[in-house]
Amino acid sequence: MPRPGSGFSATGAAASSSRYTFGAANKPFELELGLAGAEQGLDERALLEMAKGDLADALRDKTGGGSSGGGTGGGAVYSDRAAPSGFVGAEAKKALDSTAWSFVRRWVGTRKILNSKRLVCVVLVNESPCSVQVGEPHLRVGQACQLLADYAHVGGSFDRAHRTLRPGGAVLLVAWSFGPNPFKKQHVMVSLETSACVVVASDMRSKMGAKAMEGFSAGLLESSGGENKEWAKAVVSLAAR
Repeated sequence: MPRPGSGFSATGAAASSSRYTFGAANKPFELELGLAGAEQGLDERALLEMAKGDLADALRDKTGGGSSGGGTGGGAVYSDRAAPSGFVGAEAKKALDSTAWSFVRRWVGTRKILNSKRLVCVVLVNESPCSVQVGEPHLRVGQACQLLADYAHVGGSFDRAHRTLRPGGAVLLVAWSFGPNPFKKQHVMVSLETSACVVVASDMRSKMGAKAMEGFSAGLLESSGGENKEWAKAVVSLAAR
């Protein structure tokens, strides 16, 4: 369904476990309103730290049924044990969608014409009943990339030591291009290999996609972006076949 002010379109629907449709948090008109004073001077490092905090909050406080220790009080506790597929609830998905959009909004708002850098932001959600091994992201085109995960507390959705994303967990893959070059058009492309799928994300829509490994499905629930390709946002949901 086309999004006002978007050059791409959201291509997916909500997973069967949830009535929430990713992309609903996108408000392109917000990009024209500017940021609050405290946010205007943020550099890349600060933006990434804010996104990490938002992701941890989204997973810790709004997990719907995906925790072995409940989703209230001290937050969700994720387990490597098998769990029913599709337990990521609508509230959790809404929080993850808002986290990704907030990062896009802040990025665009602090990257003006002379310092503009194209951004890709991908939410990878594990709706399968088992933990998924996640490799390091590989930057193919652009300046830098990072994988943002929730490992700030014991029992978080991402096990840093074993690089596994537990059932019901999510990570945020971000990458950006170099700044403007009058002699060369800048692009960004990054790939992420997991035991369940391979994700390729880029400001060039034809390059955006996810290929599932045997035994899994990888649904592209959203692929949206700015009119001038200054940003791209996607959501990939992993499930067992």
